[in-house]
Amino acid sequence: MAGRQALAKHWALIDRWVGALGRFPEVDAVWLEGSLVDGRATPGSDVDLRLAIADDAYERLWLADRAALLAGLGEHHLLLDSFVRALTADGIVVEAWAHRTSALPSLALPHWRFLFCRLPGASWSSGACPRGAPRRPGRTRSP
Repeated sequence: MAGRQALAKHWALIDRWVGALGRFPEVDAVWLEGSLVDGRATPGSDVDLRLAIADDAYERLWLADRAALLAGLGEHHLLLDSFVRALTADGIVVEAWAHRTSALPSLALPHWRFLFCRLPGASWSSGACPRGAPRRPGRTRSP
């Protein structure tokens, strides 16, 4: 994995975006997957971010109009809309997907890192919001 300095733009983007997502009370959890979690990240790596959205807000916030959730990315070009693949002004590719919160128990995610989780005590097949996971967004700490 590249050093902290080499991935500074990635972590600055994540901090900004997660902070913006935290303003939505319907966003129950945000986590990372992929190379930023398992130690393979390089400056060319993408950011794989996942969201859990309250069931009653999922259609409105994710299916109907994702623009509000993506605003924290700053200037970006949407490359793919079936799931989000976007290119930011800093040249970072972001891939995002959202799940209904009720679907979390069925997820099998071997490598994930919570950035915040508002579901204390929740658990599912791959784990739980870990003890000590931030309950609200704050500055993420790069590994």
